[in-house]
Amino acid sequence: MDQDAGSLNARWAGLMMEELARCGVELVVFSSGFRNAPLVVAADASPNLQCISHFDERGAAFFALGWGRAARIPAVWITTSGTAAANGLPAVVEAAMDNVPLLCLTADRPAELRDTGANQAIDQHGLFGRYPRWFVDIPSPNPSLNPAYVLSTMNQAYYRALDGPVHINCQFREPLVGNGHSSQFKPDHARSDLGPFTRYIAPNKQPPSLEELTSKFRRTKRGLVVVGRLACIEDGAAAARAANKLGWPLLPDITSQVPLTKDNEAVCVANFELCLKSTAFQDSCRPEAVLQIGGPCVSKALLEFLVASDLDTWVVVNRFPARVDPHHRVSHKFEADIAQFCDRLCDASWGVLPNKEWLSTWVTAGRKAEEVLTRAIDGSDCDLSEPGAARAITRLIPGRSILVAGSSMPIRDLSLFRSCFQTDDILVASNRGASGIDGTVATAAGLAESSGKMVTVLLGDLTLLHDINSLSLIRNRPVIIIVLNNDGGGIFHLLPIPKPESTIERCFGTPHGLDFQHAAEMFGLKYVHPATLRAFEVAYLQAVQERKPALIEITTDRRENARYHEELYDLVRRGLENES
Repeated sequence: MDQDAGSLNARWAGLMMEELARCGVELVVFSSGFRNAPLVVAADASPNLQCISHFDERGAAFFALGWGRAARIPAVWITTSGTAAANGLPAVVEAAMDNVPLLCLTADRPAELRDTGANQAIDQHGLFGRYPRWFVDIPSPNPSLNPAYVLSTMNQAYYRALDGPVHINCQFREPLVGNGHSSQFKPDHARSDLGPFTRYIAPNKQPPSLEELTSKFRRTKRGLVVVGRLACIEDGAAAARAANKLGWPLLPDITSQVPLTKDNEAVCVANFELCLKSTAFQDSCRPEAVLQIGGPCVSKALLEFLVASDLDTWVVVNRFPARVDPHHRVSHKFEADIAQFCDRLCDASWGVLPNKEWLSTWVTAGRKAEEVLTRAIDGSDCDLSEPGAARAITRLIPGRSILVAGSSMPIRDLSLFRSCFQTDDILVASNRGASGIDGTVATAAGLAESSGKMVTVLLGDLTLLHDINSLSLIRNRPVIIIVLNNDGGGIFHLLPIPKPESTIERCFGTPHGLDFQHAAEMFGLKYVHPATLRAFEVAYLQAVQERKPALIEITTDRRENARYHEELYDLVRRGLENES
């Protein structure tokens, strides 16, 4: 009986891996354990699956998440039972919030060992709550159960995981592994074409009618196109075409994938958030209607500005049914393919001319903000600043690469102070579904593995400390880590916290007194610690040229950083007011 359990486990796991491979899975990421041995051995035995092992379950899950972000198909994350499985929750939440493909296979004790005090047995049923798109608790392998159940279940899991996480909990009895025979098992009903067990055909949705929308937009004199988070460069380009067609100012989020090129300079306002620092500008530029394409934007100031504008029409367009409407103001929500929607909008007959004065006001303000930043930051060779580093990266990052923006201040600095990319083929990625700081390094490693591209990561010191184990994942991948070390949570000095400085430092600052030189040495990474903007640019460009993993550390002071941000805001405000 014991030997039968091991053989059944092997057959069961073999069927799972074979079907997932037939569906299109390419990558399996796992951490060592024993209860998950049948799954890991079966994955390793599959000629069609690439397997990557990482000792940290949380990092492994985020690696799979990063891989899925780039590939747009799910990677499989396998873990053993107990708290090892629980370490996947942050990645599952992020995948759920941002519609990232992810397949989670957690190994578990059999049903008879639940609630008995058995070692390492926790309640894994619904472990990730409501975040998975689908959950199934697969029973222990049983010879009386039709193997087609396994095939069909894996097939459904893959299909459901194409736009978010799926959790498959797998019960295994001991002995976990059998006598070494092949795990492959071909049931009587296996088809000769070796395709997926079930072929899912997505619903053929009719394109939404745009007649009402175009009618409203024809009567709009002051409209904006806001482009939030998008997953691919093609969608960003389509959104830009729509803005050009409408003749409305284009406000692109840092994660919008909108190409900041000459083709779009007539409508694009890349530094819109800095412009909104001016109350006078806000008062003179309130829109009547907004076309918001994609997901949420990083800029809280933009959202508050739109809400305060009391819009007649607020249209949101993205691929998913969930709301993008935290203030409950959206008038129209289109669930549609972004490129198709934008192209149909461009093909519509408008019969009106754009409001050139309205467009010019926004575009001129954006150019003025850019001029102020160029004078204040780009030409200086002073001590490095966080805004200066963010701006330099956007100016120097090479084509056909990926920029990963860490949550908290790095993504905000990239949004506020970015320069134009030199090419239009740079993907900007960030874990902004739930905006957590954990797993950023592992996500970047997964993006590099999936895309084969160089990845540049800008993150804070606390973000790196949260995921320092994952530096092991970038040792053989072209990932450049740029860490802004301000000895704690620098963002809290920029937030409206009405407390004395001593309270902010004790309760929010979290000073640690650490640097990352020894961490880089421990993981075999090249380490550079530049002191000036020019030295940073040289170090970054050299790392790009070498195409090897590197860690560049920039040391700043939290209080000085807050003061410098306010100084830049004030320079832009004065520049805009003098212009008017």
